This record gives sequence, structure tokens and C-alpha cells, in this order.
Amino acid sequence: MADEDGQPSVSAEAQKDLASLSDAELDAVCFFNLLSACADMVYFKDLESRFLRVSASQVRFTGAADAAAMLGKTDFDYFIADHARAAYAAEQEIIRTGRLQADVHEYAVLPSDVRRVVSSTKQPLRDLDGRIIGTFGISRDVTARQEIEARLQDQSDELDRLGLEFKTILDISPEPMARYDRDLRFTYVNPAAEAIFGVPAEAILGHTNRELGHPDDFVEEWERVLSGVLASAHGADAEYTVMVAGTLRYLHVKLVPEVGKDGSVRSILALSHDYTDRKRIEDVLADEAVHDPLTRLANRKLLLDGIRRALAVLGEGGGRVAALFIDVDRFKAVNDAFGHVAGDSLLIAVASRLRRAARRGDLVARFGGDEFVILCEGIQADEDVALLAERILAAVREPFDKVGKTIDISASIGISVTSDADKDPETFLREADSAMYQAKTRGSVGGSYAFFESAHHS
Repeated sequence: MADEDGQPSVSAEAQKDLASLSDAELDAVCFFNLLSACADMVYFKDLESRFLRVSASQVRFTGAADAAAMLGKTDFDYFIADHARAAYAAEQEIIRTGRLQADVHEYAVLPSDVRRVVSSTKQPLRDLDGRIIGTFGISRDVTARQEIEARLQDQSDELDRLGLEFKTILDISPEPMARYDRDLRFTYVNPAAEAIFGVPAEAILGHTNRELGHPDDFVEEWERVLSGVLASAHGADAEYTVMVAGTLRYLHVKLVPEVGKDGSVRSILALSHDYTDRKRIEDVLADEAVHDPLTRLANRKLLLDGIRRALAVLGEGGGRVAALFIDVDRFKAVNDAFGHVAGDSLLIAVASRLRRAARRGDLVARFGGDEFVILCEGIQADEDVALLAERILAAVREPFDKVGKTIDISASIGISVTSDADKDPETFLREADSAMYQAKTRGSVGGSYAFFESAHHS
């Protein structure tokens, strides 16, 4: 039976029987239960460490036939010698000093080589006059518990090792890495991230990107993505272009949610790949792919792309497009007389003058060697192109001071103008080139220009 609290109830009859017991009888009942039912091992020994009384649990532990079989025996009868000697020495120390020994771990090895770990508390056994007549102790088999604790410790050590290795990887990584808490504040930055921010970790930790003064447009998008990871517990990948510490950075960022036991995101690890240098190289290569390496003008590829685009615009809204094909007169003579270095320097100077002479929005290109092309859109009349050609001739006629000498040159310009959106770009350029040769045949000292006339080439 049980009472209202679920505890076993004591019948009136049992209470009457308990009350009828004398103190000696009650002591006997308690002692009987201690030895027969206690899960921990209980034993009493005399001054020579011989067993006087043992519990049933002690009998099972040692493998003895029964409690009576153990009486008068010692640990030497049940355990290997090393353990028995250690137990005997400890018990003799207790008898000599009268002091208990509490929670001592003993490694008990049975003759069958079964190894157990017991936690023992031993103290003096005294008679009714207080004289020490032996020892008594209580031991608990903690082998399983110790094995579990050892496994847990191994797991903890492994986690600590992995954590240390992980932190080491983060610390030595050339890629910037950071950790954010749920308030989007930095809780960790590695040295690579410090280098990008341009300040030590102490100035970053505990702050948000907004507090660190990062651009508002970046911060708004960054906080939106971080908040999304916190809410969904799903990672995210993103690319950002952001000005940090005065440098435009190109970053690919992988956001990894770090989830607690309750399933909620407790922090976010941001693993970044800074591809700024690669992007700069790509930009340089892309620029070099469409620009002349000597003059930095557009090259032939970019020129043809520009003509195609300009002709496509004609198809949409009409208008006229002009190409001015410019050849530097007597350039070979200058190259032969002063050398290739002076010749290259002269071409660079010519390119600079062509940029200044051209209208805003015109595409100035080096076609090859000493030939240049200016592509003009939005042409209203031939007179507009003629004025541009005169301005170019005047700019080129100005003397050049190269290699300590004054060099006088001129230019010949061929002009092709079209309103035909279906015009082939290569044909358009050939027409301007043909007109340039017409201008050359005129032999003007200061250079000349000519418009392409299809009748001359029918």
C-alpha cells in the first residue's frame, strides 16, 4: 500500500511490531538488513584484518560461497597479493592512528584477473568501551562509473583538442574569419580579419559592423542576411564589394550557423574569401584585352565593339556615325632616325593629343602601328566632322620635343560617315582607310583629310 504522496504506507500492525522490539532486537534487525540488503559492500575486520562480518554484496564481489566461508579469511584469500598488501597496510594505519580514510580508490584485482575499481571508506572498529578492536569499511564498485567518466574525459579532451586545432586553423588561415553573436556583435576575428580591418581585435570585438562605421548600404544588406541565418538556422553564401579601411574589398562570404542543444542559433561563423587581388588582376587583364598597351587607347577589338554598338543605336533611333582613320605621316622616318624608343614616345604623345582634340564621348583607338581611329556618334552634319578633322591636324602639327630634338610631323585623315544601321563594321573602317589614302595623295605639308566617296570605288 501507498499513502497519498505515493510513499509506502506502514500498517498499524507493523508499527505495533516495531514498537514491541527492544533496542537490542532493533539493532539486530538493522544490522541484518545492512549486511543482507545493502548494495554497497560492508565488512568488519579484526586487528589482523581477518573478516569478522561481511555483507551479501561483499560475498558476491569476491566470489565466495557465502558469508560464513569468508569469516576468518583475509584479502589475501580473494585478491592478488598487491591489492591485499595495500589494503592490509591501510587498515593497520587506521588501527595505529585511529583516523578514518575516506573515499579512497582501490584497484581490486581478483585471481581470475577481473579488475575492478572500488571507492572505500574505512575507519576504526571500536568496542563498547571505545577501544579499537579492528576496522570496518564500506566499498562501492565504481568501475562502470569510472569507465564512463574516462570516456567522457576522453571525449572532452578530444573536443578540447579539436577546438584548439579549429582555433589554430582559424588563426593561421590567410582568409578573414569572424564570429557573430545573436546581437550581430563580433565575438571573434582571426588575424587575417584584423589585417583587413586595419585595427587590432580589441577594437572590433563587442561591436557591430554598423558601430565600426562600415558603409550603410553594405551594413543594411549584411544585417539582413545575418538575421536570416539566425531565424532559419540555414547557412548562406554571398558576395560583397565593400570599402574597408580605405580599400575596396571583394569578398565571398559563407555564413555557418552554430546551433545549440535547443536547436536555436547561438552564433554565426563568417568564413570569407578575399578575392580582391584576383579581381584586380582580372580587371587589369580585362583592360589589357581591350586597350593598347603602349598608348592605353582602345584597341582594335574595343573599336569594332564600339562600332557595332553605335550602328545598333542607329537602328533604334537613327542619326549618323563617323569614323576618322588617322595615319601619322613620315613616322617611319622618325623611327629610323631616332630609334624605337623615341618612336614609341612620339606615338604616346600623339595619342594624348588625339584625346584632347576629340569630343567628349568619342572613342579614340589605336588601330595598329602609327594608325589611329576616332569613332564619333550623334553626327549632325559633315561640317561637324570636318571641324574635328581640322582640330586633329592642328594638334598633330604642333612640334614634338623628343630626345632633345624638335620633331615636326603631320597626319592624313580619312572620314567615313554612315546612317546605315546594317553597315558592316569592317567595311565601315575600310571605307575610312580608303579615304585616308585619298588624303595622303594630296600631299599637303600640314596634312589633310578626305571624306569617303563611294563613286571612286565602284
